[in-house]
Amino acid sequence: MIEVRESPIHGRGVFAARPIARGTRILEYTGERITWDEADRREALKAEDDTHTMLFTVDRKTVIDATRRGSDARFINHACLGNCRSYIDGKRVYIEARRNIKAGEELCYDYKLSMDGEKITRKLRKAYACRCGTHRCRGTLLYVPRERPAKPVSRPLKRRP
Repeated sequence: MIEVRESPIHGRGVFAARPIARGTRILEYTGERITWDEADRREALKAEDDTHTMLFTVDRKTVIDATRRGSDARFINHACLGNCRSYIDGKRVYIEARRNIKAGEELCYDYKLSMDGEKITRKLRKAYACRCGTHRCRGTLLYVPRERPAKPVSRPLKRRP
């Protein structure tokens, strides 16, 4: 159903080898299951300018490190408006088609990377720059939930004398 090859977005990518119908479970995101402490330890060993990540959060205790025993799902690139989505079923992570996908089309989903405890600076946004080119591109792989503006307080109008 899929094939891995060079991607115009970034590095290698995953492409549909045949048409894939909306709602199809395409593959499982697998790898070594580790704790957050171990994930943090491994990230700390990387070069400062290495922003490449294959870590997927399963829950508050578990992270999947796809650099070790990972499936081809680790090569699916990010797109702000992807044709796939990731979802967790139990303790397993799957990639599913959000819409019908044509043969030859690259599979992508929104990584929604978060940087717990770190302020999202211009430098971080640039380090995690997005190359998806979709019309709704936010320019970064980082997910920054928008804060809702406070509700306007309705006040009676004061009339001038």
